[in-house]
Amino acid sequence: MTYTTYTTVAATLEQIVADFGLDADKLIAYAAEDDVGGWDGGEGVWPMGSLWSVEGKVLYALVRTLRPRKLLELGSYCGASSTHIAAALKKNRVGTLVTVDNLKDGERAKKQARVNPVIADGVEYIQEADGPFDFVFEDLMHRLEMSRDVAIEAQKKLTPGGLLIVHDALHFLVGADVRAGLEEAGIKPHYYLTAPSDCGLAIWRKAATDD
Repeated sequence: MTYTTYTTVAATLEQIVADFGLDADKLIAYAAEDDVGGWDGGEGVWPMGSLWSVEGKVLYALVRTLRPRKLLELGSYCGASSTHIAAALKKNRVGTLVTVDNLKDGERAKKQARVNPVIADGVEYIQEADGPFDFVFEDLMHRLEMSRDVAIEAQKKLTPGGLLIVHDALHFLVGADVRAGLEEAGIKPHYYLTAPSDCGLAIWRKAATDD
């Protein structure tokens, strides 16, 4: 596993373009729209445990560009990532996000249009869900088994061309377990770390057509 630490969101998005064949100008322009914010080392507007604003901009830009219709978030906490996604869906005027957390903190997720908060176990939810989903964002407890089981289900339940994005894949405390779980699930995502975040995103895209 190799990765580069990118100094700007634009640099991260340019690498995503190279990896997945998307439109760089469109992605960068969309990222500039996003002002939801994040944890940002305690200097942001969201509490510890939330994603960084630079990662939220990547999520936002991808949702704006790909225009997914059925989205699933596993691990919502206070709702930072779901708010980034919801803002993109509002701009797109299409798509619905189901956001799942088994803690009562999940109830604190921002009440946004196009968002359906669910209190449940994230792994059990995706295992039992009918799908298909166009976009899955996983930010659970980062245990190897959780990452593995979600990735196994995502491979079955993503639409062709759909994305699985996993948070904290490069974090110094939990990243090794996240990556090991993805490896056990049999997928090889691309990894992105955007400064000043120390968390990182793993992004895997299902083949556009099933063999």
